[in-house]
Amino acid sequence: MENKCLDNCTAIDTGLDGISFFRCTIKAGEAVTPKPDAEELIVFLFNGNSAFVQTRKDIFNITEPSVFVPDFDRSPYTIQAIEDLEFMMCVFTMNEWDKAFFKGWNLHLPFFSKYSDGVRFNYMGRSKRLGSWSLIQPFQLGHLSLSVICGRGGKTESQGNPLQNQWLYAVGDSRYQLSVNNEEASDEIAGSFRFIPVNQPYTLTAEENVPVCYFNIEYFVEADIQKNYLAQIFNGRMTETR
Repeated sequence: MENKCLDNCTAIDTGLDGISFFRCTIKAGEAVTPKPDAEELIVFLFNGNSAFVQTRKDIFNITEPSVFVPDFDRSPYTIQAIEDLEFMMCVFTMNEWDKAFFKGWNLHLPFFSKYSDGVRFNYMGRSKRLGSWSLIQPFQLGHLSLSVICGRGGKTESQGNPLQNQWLYAVGDSRYQLSVNNEEASDEIAGSFRFIPVNQPYTLTAEENVPVCYFNIEYFVEADIQKNYLAQIFNGRMTETR
């Protein structure tokens, strides 16, 4: 897939059709203007260093881990770094379900949110020392959902997501250990980007008072997720599709 940030980005191999990630860097004082895309959904995840995104009508200041979703090719935008900046550019090909659903209802674009402006929620398998914020909720942008988890110390235990692939992108001064599918834990630091396939359990652990902050990207594996959307509305749980 085309590298839409030109020389500033390095592709990360996903092995999945229709999903691409690029790790991008900009030096302090520099700016990039990514090529607009009329068809693909592009999502930027910023590590929280000082920067801003400028569109025709708005300037969005980045002072903490934040997300920006451009309005396809309808509104050009520029990313300007005040400090040295790393961000992840996520590119998703919208399938027929996404396109049809998007025509009837979608998150207003362009969309920007700092993580602390997200919807705070609780997760049973996560220590109270780790806060959780939802930035893009399921079905607002088709197959994609996005949250940020931040705190000091604590633990997250997941038995495996039966519906979605996940990617964890560590930002800030994060230091934690991550074990996926009961394998030996690896040390993760800011900039780490890990894939967790559907149904695979994982455990994330940080020592007391050690900073933890990461984006949790989730993406449905089924092409048609209408049954999961209806289950969420009528049953309150996406997995109860009967």
